[in-house]
Amino acid sequence: MPVVNSRSIQRIHSIENIFELSKADHAKISHYYSRKDLRRTGKGHSTVRAWMNNLSYQEQHAQGLKIMKDLLGK
Repeated sequence: MPVVNSRSIQRIHSIENIFELSKADHAKISHYYSRKDLRRTGKGHSTVRAWMNNLSYQEQHAQGLKIMKDLLGK
């Protein structure tokens, strides 16, 4: 599991990392993170969220943007 330090926390809560979403879009993304998607995660992960927890901040950010684009076209 990646190490979370104060710099990581600052980056997570940075304005550059906040996106305005409708409730419906937020629900769609939350539902997806709770699913298994072997095409994205490969074997061995219970959910997309569990897989993301093992990635670095940069990888999580890139995957999060890709997931938003894939699910919402944004």
